Amino acid sequence: MMRMRRKVLCLDWDKRTVRLLVARVGSGRMTLEDAHAHRIPAEVNTDDPAALGGVIAAAMAAHRIRRRDVIVDVPRDKSVIARLPLPPTPIAELPDVVRFQAVKELPFPVEDAALDFVTLTADAERKTATEVLLAAVRKDVLGRIRETCAAAGLRPARIGLRPYANLVSVMHLPGMAERRVLFVDVGPALTEINVVHGGRLAFTRAANVSVPVLGDDDRWQSSRLVVVGGGGEQDAISGAIHDLVVEVVRSLQAYRATESNVVIDNVIVAGHTGVETELAQALEKRLALVTDLFDPTLPLGITGDRGAELRGFSAVLGLAWGLSTRGLLELDFLNPKRVVRRSETIIRRARLLGMAATAAAVGAAALTWSAYRAKAAELADVRKGMEDLRRVVRDARDLTNRSAEWDEWQYDAVWLDHLMILSRALPGPGREVIIRSLVCDSSSSSIRVDLIATNRERVKQFVDVLADLRAGGLPDEPQDSSRPKLYRVEQGSWVEGNTAEPGFSGSTQVMLRVVDVEEFHSPAAVNARKAERERFAREF
Repeated sequence: MMRMRRKVLCLDWDKRTVRLLVARVGSGRMTLEDAHAHRIPAEVNTDDPAALGGVIAAAMAAHRIRRRDVIVDVPRDKSVIARLPLPPTPIAELPDVVRFQAVKELPFPVEDAALDFVTLTADAERKTATEVLLAAVRKDVLGRIRETCAAAGLRPARIGLRPYANLVSVMHLPGMAERRVLFVDVGPALTEINVVHGGRLAFTRAANVSVPVLGDDDRWQSSRLVVVGGGGEQDAISGAIHDLVVEVVRSLQAYRATESNVVIDNVIVAGHTGVETELAQALEKRLALVTDLFDPTLPLGITGDRGAELRGFSAVLGLAWGLSTRGLLELDFLNPKRVVRRSETIIRRARLLGMAATAAAVGAAALTWSAYRAKAAELADVRKGMEDLRRVVRDARDLTNRSAEWDEWQYDAVWLDHLMILSRALPGPGREVIIRSLVCDSSSSSIRVDLIATNRERVKQFVDVLADLRAGGLPDEPQDSSRPKLYRVEQGSWVEGNTAEPGFSGSTQVMLRVVDVEEFHSPAAVNARKAERERFAREF
């Protein structure tokens, strides 16, 4: 089936800049559509949700961004991160165990925090874990993020962690997924220093270093604009670079104290303050390590000259990349991991209560009246538990029905995607081939295209491209031969003349059968879904 990719808005800010990114994600891919950075006026207090929200709303209005749901992140200095060794713990019980262990790690009450975690060490065969990475954020911090988004007319759908978003960005850089990378994200007041390796966040810390931002004015700036150098004393810049190098060296020493004999393979510097190039040179000289500037253009499939413009977008790009693949963005303080399948817990309790009720019924005749009343009270508890279970089952049945409706909608709402594919497959649209009419029919899973062309070879080229397409592919991309065909294509007869368009010699009709939609609507598939719903209704 050809899945519809969704559009998302990702948001990140620091003391001086708001970054907005719009992308289309899904099926393991992320396509960048728009990215803008906007300088926060000096008089705006970024800790004031109303004031900062107004800046974000103005930036969105200026760039005509009309999304409501937004993905945001929490900076490193607003979070507590710790590696927790655990006794072998069943995966399903990790949320409760991690919360219990967090009491000893947090500098504030666990009731005041939102907790999430990433499993670091696990035994797949025994389905247990022995080490996790704990991330915690105070609820009042999350509250200010929500208030800021609300002031901008936005609603957070996920709240991630900035170091983890940067990790996802590093994983998408060519050749970096399995290397041990020191990643330095430079900000005007706070620089985040991370070590990532093998898809895991091995070390992270925030360093408070004030960096003069070159081009420091209050004008609009976007990813399409190069920031022109403004004020800032060279001494201040040199001092900031010296302090940053010192903080990076300290961070490496702290990391090596936790993991001895480790070797850093690469250093990557990100940020948009204007000092990144000089900092990269200073780090390469001080550490004697290959040091590069963050450049996402290759994995994004865009021209290399935009690398400098996107150097400060590592976190929002990581948020977008993380949403392209299920489970990649593992930390979400808005929807943290909890003990799963509460319905199973209720079912187990109901079974135990049922056994107690059976024992009570067998021995009731020999009990005294007071004992009978006690058992009657237990039976009432059983009935209450069973009623709770029935409500859970009814909710599950409703969810199953809505899921079936969603499946139906997915297969009946794909025509816009197919129209896009047809437009990209046309050779010389408007000049050599013109579509006169196009009919999409859900009942027959077909698309009928009536067209005219300058010659029949152009029609053959159009038909051949469509016939070779594979599910999930596009006409101007390499096709994955392991995937099923997207269409079954039938071409009608070529009719010479009668086109009423100068230069067009004939007309024909092309009939496309959308394979996955046809299979979904086949009698066998419809009957299988109906049987599954009936089975669920009988069993529950």
